[in-house]
Amino acid sequence: MKKILFSMMAMAIASFTFTSCEDVPEPYNNPYSQIKPSEPEVVIEPTGSGTAADPWNVAAVIKACEGLADTEFLNNSEDVYVKGIVTETTEVSSQYGNATYYISDDAKASNRFYVYRGKLLDGAAVASDADLQVGDEVTVCGKVKNYKGTMEFDQGNYLVAYKKGEGGGGETPAAPGTQEKPLTVAEALTYINALGADKQSPVGFVKGKICTIGEVDTGQYGNATYSISDDGTENGTTLQIYRGYSFGGEKFKSANEIKVGDEVIVTGKLVNFKGNTPQFAQGSSIYSLNGKVAGGGSSEGVAKGDGTLANPFNPVAAINFTSQLASGAKSANDVYIKGKISKIANNGTFAGGGTYGNASFYISEDGTESNEFYVFRTLYLGNVKYTSGTDIKIGDEVIICGKVMNYMGNTPETSANESYIYSLNGQTAGGGETPPTPPTGEVKKVTVAEFNAAAESTEVWYQLTGKVKNLKEGDLYGNFDLEDATGSVYVYGLLDKQGGEKKKFQDLVAAKGIKEGCTLTLIGNRGSYNDKIEVMNAYFVSIEGGDTPGGGTTPGGETPSGNGGVLEGNKLTVVYGDLGITSVDSPIKLVDGTTLTFSQEDGKNKPVYHESTKIVRMYAHNSVTINAGSKVIDSVVFNYDTYNGTPYCGNEELYGEAGGKKLNYAKDAATVSFSGVGASSLKVVNDLASGNSGGVQFRCTGLVINFK
Repeated sequence: MKKILFSMMAMAIASFTFTSCEDVPEPYNNPYSQIKPSEPEVVIEPTGSGTAADPWNVAAVIKACEGLADTEFLNNSEDVYVKGIVTETTEVSSQYGNATYYISDDAKASNRFYVYRGKLLDGAAVASDADLQVGDEVTVCGKVKNYKGTMEFDQGNYLVAYKKGEGGGGETPAAPGTQEKPLTVAEALTYINALGADKQSPVGFVKGKICTIGEVDTGQYGNATYSISDDGTENGTTLQIYRGYSFGGEKFKSANEIKVGDEVIVTGKLVNFKGNTPQFAQGSSIYSLNGKVAGGGSSEGVAKGDGTLANPFNPVAAINFTSQLASGAKSANDVYIKGKISKIANNGTFAGGGTYGNASFYISEDGTESNEFYVFRTLYLGNVKYTSGTDIKIGDEVIICGKVMNYMGNTPETSANESYIYSLNGQTAGGGETPPTPPTGEVKKVTVAEFNAAAESTEVWYQLTGKVKNLKEGDLYGNFDLEDATGSVYVYGLLDKQGGEKKKFQDLVAAKGIKEGCTLTLIGNRGSYNDKIEVMNAYFVSIEGGDTPGGGTTPGGETPSGNGGVLEGNKLTVVYGDLGITSVDSPIKLVDGTTLTFSQEDGKNKPVYHESTKIVRMYAHNSVTINAGSKVIDSVVFNYDTYNGTPYCGNEELYGEAGGKKLNYAKDAATVSFSGVGASSLKVVNDLASGNSGGVQFRCTGLVINFK
């Protein structure tokens, strides 16, 4: 009876349990209840041809990489162009000025392409993560390869087009504050609130007192997060400095570099992060700390001078002038700055051994550590390297001549090795750029051994004759060894004439046929550097010949004629593919003795000859010099290449130079020509207004030279 009763009770309970569950909500989300019919995936079709005029989209470059083997480059290492939207930034290096990121066609995380260590427009450096953000639309130019299974743009790529993404468009607001008149914290907050969410300002300046310090990283990143207010308290409005750098843009090395109560002027870009956090974007720096500006000066001071030799800048004026340059930019022309040495970072013995022969120091108007300007890696009197470490001292009055740059956008200074001491305590050395003028007396003709035994002097001039040894291809300065029967000596630079222009040695090579083994006569002074004897301030006198394939020299100093080109009357036609060349690293001699000399100049890349296409590529700032010897050139016509619809006819700034005058070019669908040359030599430069890379290559299959 009990068994029957218990069975009936169990059935009743089970029935109650199952029926009751129908009205009870599920205690968790049932994953199966969320299943919906799958939506069709949006497929983006490949478009474009990978050229500047018609860049690939991301889908197209991914498809083009199909089947690419490990370490293999796409399109035989040709540059390709890809347009996309930044979906993620993985690394930003302000030290090396590049960024690593992904792009896609639709700003989604799928179907992305990897851009490894790329630069900004025209090769400009990346200063902070604010320069490239998610949502930005970019067109990347560079080489694409398979790196261990990852298809990517190889290092060295750069942007050719850029459009600010969502939240960054619209009219660019005015810069928030200047060095001379920074915003208050209250003014900065008003400015930021008008920006809109995540939109960044141009570089500006804000003054305040540190009220809180959140974190100071003294390790890998070297940045700090802290807040400032107008009165130094947390009671009023505050502005956060997010991961900013220390004084002058340097990394923090100690947490004690800043403290609560310090008065600072911070420089960088302002942003309203997510629309609710006003702050300085990552990458800002301290311009002024308790009244001292980066470089040791004061945030107060009177600017004087206009930067000329007659009226040089004082240090404050130099700071003001340089600060107006773009971040990382340097002045187009030399300026003069006058002041007294207030502090010496190194006195001509940089890195403990004089390796570079330059000095770094600070100057101020009165020799004190206020209103200082940083003179970085400058050369000595006469624009030559230091030969000892005791040539300058604190208190010396100097006039500096050279180019200045706004390093990292926050440190005004001279450009490394592009300035020199024009005068030291009123004494100059032959005007600086030009070598000292020889005395009216005789120039001493000596052997190398006699020269090496002589005393150092910029007043005594010697004539030397010997064979050129250890000549480096493409050297702009003319550094080599001169050897005769008595010994060898190092020639530190060779000019085409007394007082000639520097960095023009390749022009002299082309004009005179200077090469390894030729016998050369020059005039110069006896000097030394790091105990190594050198011929300094040297200039060319004559040449007597050079090594032939058999080891001898040709009579009269003439180098053998080449066999390139076809000469018909006054017309010389040159097809690069018919010259039998494998590179353009050395001068090319043509059938009539005319030479073609290609030079890298100050460009990032040197000119190259591609055997597969029979084309010479001249990159930004590269040049070619045509020297016809005794002939007079009337005109030159270059035949340029067009690839995938893109004409590679050089930059807009391309120009010619002949007989001391600048020549403009004429261009049609296949040629670039220079007429009215009227000289024996024509130099053509693929110039570029900004940066030393990027722009349009000058790709030519050959040229035609017409003589008078």
